[in-house]
Amino acid sequence: MKVKSSESQVMDGSDIMKLVGNEAVFSNFVDHKFQELDIDKDGKLSVKELQPAVADIGVALGLPPQGSSPESDHIYSEVLQEFTHGKQEKVSKTEFKEVLSDILLGMAAGLKRDPIVLLRMDGEDLLEFVKSPAFEPEMLSLYSELELPDGSLKDYIIKAFEKLTVDQGMPPASDSWVVHLFSLTA
Repeated sequence: MKVKSSESQVMDGSDIMKLVGNEAVFSNFVDHKFQELDIDKDGKLSVKELQPAVADIGVALGLPPQGSSPESDHIYSEVLQEFTHGKQEKVSKTEFKEVLSDILLGMAAGLKRDPIVLLRMDGEDLLEFVKSPAFEPEMLSLYSELELPDGSLKDYIIKAFEKLTVDQGMPPASDSWVVHLFSLTA
């Protein structure tokens, strides 16, 4: 797919490898994160203090929030057990750094094996389509295919936009923020 004005980024794990591979930078990152998490300032992280780090790792893995499914909750539990080794109540900075390094290197290896391409759509392609000579015939064709006997103009517009594609500058209708946007207008 040709990307015009939209921006794309390939996530192949190389940035994670650079972070973990640079001892000074990674140590600084760990120090900062550890201090942020160590609420009681005792030099160790409790299970409760580890929760934000576990949640961040879940987000990075693409998991839904904790408590939303038994499957994802099991993964969150496994991540926490990596830090606590299943029995410790407190985790030292050294242990935190080792486990975080292992998790990040595992994520980097997965991204190297199966890179992810992120495409950010900023609306320029959609605006270009709307201004093009192809817009009017395309939209007439889309509207003629719609069957909403009791639908309002707004219903027709929403359904028509759902039929536009990435090639026309519209993000897929299945994207969560697009679904959310359409639900706000319904």
